Amino acid sequence: MLNQLKEEIADLVQRRLNAGADRIVIFIDDLDRIKPAIAVEILETIKRFVDWPGCVFVFVLALDYGVVMATATSLNGLVSISFCAQQRSGSACRAR
Repeated sequence: MLNQLKEEIADLVQRRLNAGADRIVIFIDDLDRIKPAIAVEILETIKRFVDWPGCVFVFVLALDYGVVMATATSLNGLVSISFCAQQRSGSACRAR
């Protein structure tokens, strides 16, 4: 199953590169609705699949940073830039 997924991603990347794209943007939502350790594992797994020469992958993660960080030790190394789009009362939102 993972080999098939990797082949499909490679096909997508090649088609986008052939069409003149230099980056692929992927939106991921609701990571804060699963166990933080699993969310980090998912991000680490995705990171292994997106190393193609000539293509930059941009991930937009929509999550409650405070919820994920409550259990996960760190997203450092997985997240390069983070910011808070909207802060709600009692939310643990911070910019880095």
